[in-house]
Amino acid sequence: MDPADRITAAVLAGEPRAVARAISLVENRDPDARLLIDRLYPHTGRAVLIGVTGSPGSGKSTLVDRLIARERAAGRTVAVIAVDPSSPFTGGAILGDRLRMQDHATDPGVFIRSMASRGSLGGLTAAAGDAVRVLDAAGYDTVLIETIGVGQSEIDVVELADLILLVFMPGAGDEIQALKAGVMEIGDIYVINKGDLPGAKKLRLEVEYVLSLGGSGARRSTETVKTGSVGRPAGAAPSSGPHATEPGPRGEPHLPATDAGPSGEAHRPPATHPGPAAHADPPAYAPTHRRRRVLTTDALHNRGIDELCAAIAHRLAADRCDGSFEAGRRRRVELQLEAIMRARLHEVMDARLEFARQLPDWVDQVWRNKIGPYALVDRQVERFLAGATTGATDSPTGCPEGNEKEDP
Repeated sequence: MDPADRITAAVLAGEPRAVARAISLVENRDPDARLLIDRLYPHTGRAVLIGVTGSPGSGKSTLVDRLIARERAAGRTVAVIAVDPSSPFTGGAILGDRLRMQDHATDPGVFIRSMASRGSLGGLTAAAGDAVRVLDAAGYDTVLIETIGVGQSEIDVVELADLILLVFMPGAGDEIQALKAGVMEIGDIYVINKGDLPGAKKLRLEVEYVLSLGGSGARRSTETVKTGSVGRPAGAAPSSGPHATEPGPRGEPHLPATDAGPSGEAHRPPATHPGPAAHADPPAYAPTHRRRRVLTTDALHNRGIDELCAAIAHRLAADRCDGSFEAGRRRRVELQLEAIMRARLHEVMDARLEFARQLPDWVDQVWRNKIGPYALVDRQVERFLAGATTGATDSPTGCPEGNEKEDP
């Protein structure tokens, strides 16, 4: 068995060391990472992926810690990808998110991985998507993706998660900035955290008002299902690992648990993954139209978390019923393929055209007005498409011999 086969088998068996090793390969852009992801990909698509994003200091890590506790109490396994901003000067990062999750550090059912953003401008490190796929294939029921503090354009998490929690905090300054288009459009559930602080009610009203301006763009959800947890039903066989079952169709993850009964014990669905028929028209999951939810929590004091978990379950159930859950996942596969294609084409063109070596000469040509920037790029693309190798028919400057002074 070659090394790639060994690490693939170990990840599918849910071995934490192998999972950590696989994520490191992805993060470091190891040549074996692509083959590994391709081998793991058929085993993905079963975990629920929840993004948690918001401004710095809003209490995202504490909120994630509370969600972990609810999932573990329900018998579900949880993985966390926590992205911290890295220094623009040294590239280093404190990776301090896991400091707020120390209560779960020794729990074998919890895997926490901090990742530096490494200069990514979209709120996620470039390797986060593949890291999430590794965790999904490893059999974790719920994957929580905590991104760095977002601005108006740092919204990459929407291309990765099934559901987005957008976290606010009162007293952070100019609330109008936080309510601008962009980041406000990615949320499924809006959380006013630190609800014990002055201004929490005012901020909630402002968020609700801004969302009300969206009109018919509101998503559908259900008001008939309540839960204290959000992941795969306790006791359900994982999609991989020593108790794995054959992976089901993509886009059919676990259903949330239902309400706790009078005895306080949750009444959960059977320990199987429902097929398409189970999503057709189950009465308990009939969706009702409503605006996006705005909730107030106080994660530090463990308040409002049960209501938040119930809202998450409502939203996931409704999205499964009306088909938007599967449609969202198919759309994310499309975005993933586009991103991989662009990156691969960039690599191939860099190698063929020797971009790094040629760039200074290209800059010099444009600087001296020998050629326009669009014409130069078009010329290099034509060379690439013609299959010409750098230096075979061209001068060192990247222009055809004898044409240095021709007009663009």
